[in-house]
Amino acid sequence: MEISTTTITLYPKNATYRINERNDNILSFTKNEIYSLQNKNKPARIYASTSTIAHPAISKDKIAWTEESTSSTQKLVIYTQSNGKTASYPVATEAGIIALRWQPDGKILIVDNEENLYLYSEGDPNASKLTTKAKLAAASPDSKKIAI
Repeated sequence: MEISTTTITLYPKNATYRINERNDNILSFTKNEIYSLQNKNKPARIYASTSTIAHPAISKDKIAWTEESTSSTQKLVIYTQSNGKTASYPVATEAGIIALRWQPDGKILIVDNEENLYLYSEGDPNASKLTTKAKLAAASPDSKKIAI
């Protein structure tokens, strides 16, 4: 078996880094910017906000994150990597969102500050509450079961 390695310069240095599911892109998240490090020689800023970006979740083609809000409705932002489009959606939960996870079926699992678990479909302002006492969640490969 042959192992190949690639060296890249991480930019910016004070960011959080995530690798997408295809393992072909590293994304860096700062307080209010997201960079793609797919081209190892030139990081590209793919999103900038005046609000704080938090709780990033990456699927094969999409990135989701929250942006802070002064109300109980938070803004969920979804960026589609294949076409470069960004969409923002208001999402109401009982408390502030603390974690996002993509399911294989394209829906998003949301955990809030009160450990409530929600299932969210893109564009629907009403996330469906599934259960309580969830600190984190992950879906099975067929999205039919959720581990908490």
